[in-house]
Amino acid sequence: MQFRPILLFFLLLFSCTDQHRTVYLRTDQADGLTKRSVVAVKGFPIGQVRHIGLDEKGLFIIRLELDKEPVIPADSKFRIEQQSFLGASGIAVDLGIQSTPLSDGDTILLVHPPKSSIADSLSNTLLNIFESLTGSKQRDSILMELRRLNENLEDLKKGQQ
Repeated sequence: MQFRPILLFFLLLFSCTDQHRTVYLRTDQADGLTKRSVVAVKGFPIGQVRHIGLDEKGLFIIRLELDKEPVIPADSKFRIEQQSFLGASGIAVDLGIQSTPLSDGDTILLVHPPKSSIADSLSNTLLNIFESLTGSKQRDSILMELRRLNENLEDLKKGQQ
């Protein structure tokens, strides 16, 4: 009967095994990321940012805690993306095709998309909002009204000078 507590201890120990893996990202910018930022594959959450720090070269080291499933190929690309209109950022994973999976403790370089201007970003965001709120006909009508409003503002500005 003395073996019963020991057996229960080992059963409890093995049932509490970690269901996560840790992966590190290295990058020169961490645009809007915070602890607890979401890591997602095609919008499906698979983990979180657990720590953001700097190394001796001034590069950000981002520690991710990822679920064991799905298996992520070693050639997958990680990138920062805006996840809300309020500016919250997260990490998107574009799955690779290699059969070798990422291992616990791997370090990867974060991929940076080409820079776009703030005006381009705002324009794309507004178009996405219009598209989600209205159909394309209504969006075109709203854009025409915005152009007219802009022309009127330009005329007023010229008239004041």
